[in-house]
Amino acid sequence: MNQKATTALLPDGKKLEERGGSLEDSPSFCKLLVDKSLTVFITTYQADEYYDPMDPKEAHRFSNRAKMKDIPAEWEGAIGDNYSTITTKCTGPSAKYVVTEISAKAGDDDTSQRRKDIQDFATEFTSGVKKKIGCTQ
Repeated sequence: MNQKATTALLPDGKKLEERGGSLEDSPSFCKLLVDKSLTVFITTYQADEYYDPMDPKEAHRFSNRAKMKDIPAEWEGAIGDNYSTITTKCTGPSAKYVVTEISAKAGDDDTSQRRKDIQDFATEFTSGVKKKIGCTQ
């Protein structure tokens, strides 16, 4: 994964820890902790049915939700101030779709930059998940 996408989302600290399961498991969870403080929580799962990140039923997960721009055409994404969801097709041995949810600890920084950092991280991470589980599309 692109180190710039990862480090932009993480606060300064001395120790980074990663805790979680295998990406091949569905659902899979990953926590990123900086100096023992939860900073990023990631959930990925494989689904046979399409999950719409912009569905009105999902609005409660987001602050200031907007449709993601500048992502691959076959992806659908939603971004909020501290949360994102991406759904993408997966042609391969697993399910038809991969869904990645990223929750990032609120910071004191510029909200528009934070949203960009979350989207960059989510895009990089989702690409990596698709490769790891064998999606060809």
